[in-house]
Amino acid sequence: MPTLNLRQWALALLGGMMFINAFWNYFFFRSRNLFHAYLIGLPYCVIAVGLFSVLLRLDRLAAWVLFPYLLYLVYAARFGYRVWKLNQPPVG
Repeated sequence: MPTLNLRQWALALLGGMMFINAFWNYFFFRSRNLFHAYLIGLPYCVIAVGLFSVLLRLDRLAAWVLFPYLLYLVYAARFGYRVWKLNQPPVG
C-alpha cells in the first residue's frame, strides 16, 4: 500500500474516532442514554484498533504511543458496560 494512502487512512480513522467520541459524549452526558453510549463505544474501539494497524505500517513510534490507549479502551468498554447495567431502571 503506498504511503499516501496509509496517511489518508490514518487521518480518516482519526477523524472517525473524533466524530464518534463527540457522538458518545452527547449520549452519555446530554441524553443520559447509557445503552446507546455503550453501543457507540464498540465501533470506536474497532476504529482505534484499525488506526493502530495502519500506524504500524506508517509510523511504528506513533503506533506504540497509541498502544496504551488501546489498553485503556479495554477497561473503558468494561466500565461502560457496568455503568449501563448498574443504572437500569427498576422493574415494576
